Amino acid sequence: MDRSNIQHKYNHFLRNALFKYKFCKRDIFLKIYKRVPKQRDATFSYCIDFLINRPNIQIAELGTSRSFVDGKIKEGVCINDTIYWKPESPDKWDWSAGLFSRYFSEVLKSRGKNDFKITSIDICEKAIAISKKINENFIDHIEYKTCTSEEYIRNQPRKSLDLLYLDTGDMNEKTAQLHKREAELLIKYQIIKDDGIILIDDVRNPSMILNHKEQSKYGKSKYSIPLLFNNGYTIIIDEYQMILKKKINYHKALEKVKKKDKKRFGKLKQIN
Repeated sequence: MDRSNIQHKYNHFLRNALFKYKFCKRDIFLKIYKRVPKQRDATFSYCIDFLINRPNIQIAELGTSRSFVDGKIKEGVCINDTIYWKPESPDKWDWSAGLFSRYFSEVLKSRGKNDFKITSIDICEKAIAISKKINENFIDHIEYKTCTSEEYIRNQPRKSLDLLYLDTGDMNEKTAQLHKREAELLIKYQIIKDDGIILIDDVRNPSMILNHKEQSKYGKSKYSIPLLFNNGYTIIIDEYQMILKKKINYHKALEKVKKKDKKRFGKLKQIN
């Protein structure tokens, strides 16, 4: 695959992936949020530009990739059989789930970064096996841990991560409670660097509102985001995903990143 502009290609898939689902149609977003939030392409790109000039980048992903194919394809979804993995056909990949570790490892490499490490954590060995296959060409940069997200946070060194991606569980109350416990541990163990960021997936996902009559518009993060906000973090990007940063010196870091691409970041909904 041509890697000359891989970020642009992958952003195209991310930008359109969720709109294929009936619960994520543009009119649903408008009805619930009064706007159509920017999709993962915008927040992933923000994080890449945030990281690109940092040395020895340390990233953790709570919840790994779980399928070779997108849910709209149906056949082969979450099945650990490599017959369903088509590395030369990215249009069939599971973009509606984000493919975080594949995106970040390949895009960082394509932009000349080699000093980075992604730790991908999941309790499901089958999911780990699928993710390893998806990322087989970047395995030198990815470490897998089969454990709970809570175990990982408890054992991670203090102030060691540049970026933490919160993507555990499904869109339901059980996962919301898990995210609350994760947030409590993040506050207690302080594993994010003072100038690091937290990227939270599926915040502006309407499915809990539609399926469970949920009142909160924060989805499965309805407990974790207020908890983090009240304990030293601030929301700097509010789109389909949210990005949070410690309140210490975050304005300077934000301005530094924004200057690199004023056109794109000017359109993101930023909370100051």
